[in-house]
Parts: sequence; C-alpha cells; structure tokens
Amino acid sequence: MVHTIIAILKLSKCDAHNNKMDTYDHQYPRWLAAMVMSGVLFFLPFFVDATETIRMRTVRQIVVYGSPNRGTPPVARINYGAVLEVEKITQYRGCKKGWGRLQNGGYLCLSGLRETALEPAVAPSDNPDIDAGIDRYIVGKGGANSFPNRQRFGQRQPGKFLYKGTVLAVKDVIVRGGTRYLITRDGQYIQGDNVEKMSPVVSLGHEVVRGKPFILGYVINDNAVSHNAPDEAAGMVQTWRQFDPVMGTTLLTESFGWVSLPDGSHMRDDDVGRVRLPSISFTPEPNEKWIAVDLAEQIVTAYEGTSLVYIALASTGKKGNTEPGNYRVKWKRRLQTMNMYGGHLRVDDVQWVMYYIPKRGFALHSAWHRNFGHPVSHGCVNLPSDDARWLYEWTTPTSWPFESEDFDTETEKGTRVIVF
Repeated sequence: MVHTIIAILKLSKCDAHNNKMDTYDHQYPRWLAAMVMSGVLFFLPFFVDATETIRMRTVRQIVVYGSPNRGTPPVARINYGAVLEVEKITQYRGCKKGWGRLQNGGYLCLSGLRETALEPAVAPSDNPDIDAGIDRYIVGKGGANSFPNRQRFGQRQPGKFLYKGTVLAVKDVIVRGGTRYLITRDGQYIQGDNVEKMSPVVSLGHEVVRGKPFILGYVINDNAVSHNAPDEAAGMVQTWRQFDPVMGTTLLTESFGWVSLPDGSHMRDDDVGRVRLPSISFTPEPNEKWIAVDLAEQIVTAYEGTSLVYIALASTGKKGNTEPGNYRVKWKRRLQTMNMYGGHLRVDDVQWVMYYIPKRGFALHSAWHRNFGHPVSHGCVNLPSDDARWLYEWTTPTSWPFESEDFDTETEKGTRVIVF
C-alpha cells in the first residue's frame, strides 16, 4: 500500500461522486477507503508514489534530498541547465510545485525546474569534456591584468590583478594594439605579456589486473640512470625518461638510497616514486573501497578490501602541509575554479574534486602541470586529469552523471582516504 494520501483522496473523491465506492475492494480494504473518505487518514504520515514521468530542465542550482523533505540533509546538487527525467510524485509538503523523484532515487523540489522537450543532458558546466579545445596557461613573474568581460575589456577597465601561479583555461588568443590577450572559457580577457602556455600531463594511472604485471613505480626525473650495482660509478644499464613506468609483479625495495629494479639493476631512490603498502589501523571489509596517499613517494593507490586496484602518480603540498590522517571523502564537485587571496590567485576549471577536509579545502583533484612525483601543491593532492576522473567515478558518495556535487551521508559514507 504505497499510494500517497493525496492520490487516494483524488480517487476517493472521483469514485464517491460516481457512487463507485466498491471499486476499492480489490485494491484497498474497505476500512481504509472509509477512513480516507472520512478524512481520518489525512494526518497519517505521507507515502510517496510516482504519478508520471516528465522531462524537466533546471533553471537554477537544485538540491537533491534522500526523501521529499527539505529538513533532511542534502545528498547532491545539480547545476543550472541540466535536462532530467523526473517522476512527479503525489507529495507537496514543503514544496508548492510538488516533488520529483530522479532515476537514482533522489528527490528534488520542482520549483527550480521547468518542463522541456529537450533531450536529457548534464548541465553545461558538468560536461566531462569541458576541456576540449581549451589550452592551459600559467601567469608568470610580473602578474597579469584581467578584464571580467568583453565590455570592460573594450573600455579598458581592468578587474582583478592576477598573481604569479594563476592557471587559466583559455579558449582563444587575440592581439590588440600589439598586445596579446587571452580569452578564458568563461569570457574573461587576460593580458598575455607574462603568461606562458602549459603542456600538462593528463594520464599516468594504471588499473591493476590480478595475476598480471603492474606499475611498481614511476621515474620522476628526466634522464634518470639505472646502474648494474648500487653505485654511481657502476656501469650504466639504461637512461630513463620522466614518467616512465617500472613494471613487475613484486614491490620495489630500497636500501641505502638505492632502489632495486625488476631487471636486477639499481636506481637512485630520488629518481623513482614507488608503490608501498600503507600501514593502516583498520581492517577493511572484503569489498570496501579506500585510498592511500603516500607523502614520501608521491603515489596514490586505491584498494578494494586488501586488493590493489589502481595506481597513480601525484603531487602533494610543497610546504609539507598535506596532513597525515584517516579521513573520508565528504564532498565531491565535478568542476570548480579555486581562488586564493581574494581571487588574485586562482586555478580555472579544476575537475573531479574530492574533498576529504572540506572546512580546510583539502581535496584530491585534477591538475595541469608536469611535476607529478614532486610536492608542488598548496596542500591538495594533485592528479593528472584522467586519473582524478577515474577515482571520482569510483569513490563514494556515488556520483551520477547529472549530479554536479555529491555529499557524504549516513546512508552512504564517503570513501576512506589514508594519508601517510
């Protein structure tokens, strides 16, 4: 018996008007129909049931709840411009336009949506390929003037002055009066005198297949050399390039500053980031997902139970401010521009953000540099974009494609993150 009181009352009113009370006999007990007719059930708890499925477009950011009740904690948010398949339900409490149910079981108030004939689609800002056709530039010494829009640019009225280290998502480059200007994805104009194009690494990660060789570590410096003995004076075996993987089936070991490689050669420990088993204070459930961040080796590993499933090279805080501890993913965001110093230092369009200390801004997320394997961040765990996406889609809270943000809840805890 899952029909809402509203649905039953509608049926009761119609059937009573037509003197068809006994049509309830096959579906509802006569006592229930009588109570509905008399209004006794009006004060009983609401049930929810879908009445129809419609296609709707978000006209502002929408909060998703685990039940049709604004008093419950949010489970997700959906940005402006998403087109969703929504089941309208017969529940209006706390929302004048009624509630809708999504295909994943979440509930949203329909006041922030409008019916549409458009095909289902994610919000424009949540397009996973939002970087297509975009180049990354970094502001260098001397900084750069920015203009918030085309009109302000035409009037030569600058906005924020951007500090060294600002990373821009650039869709076009123009020249005006002999000066180069960059146009960002969101329509800002940036003076380009002190700005340099970046060549980011987008993928270094490796999915582990049981019984097959996997990445034991990464060479983190260009022109690193392996020797036939743990001695700089020993014969050279091979010259390695930055980010070359070291493959094998047994974890690498280190002794007196040298790492023994699978082929019997040796490499300076400073030249290789190697996979190590973390020391943990909990016993994972057989299929429990958890992540380990190795600060010494700059390696991120993902596990299911005790099985290693993914390996990626990372970059943590350059000032040693990525703090060790046992955390959980609390908040996930598909896209975010990260600002510091009042917006004078920023990183545009950071994707696949997984906050494990939200109040202090510590997260795993994508980054666009070539320094993986070395600490370079302001405290977050930087990952190549494809590797951050893999972890984002793998971790809990579960992220449906149409959800812009997701939150840790009592019913679905975020994936554990061990920083050691």
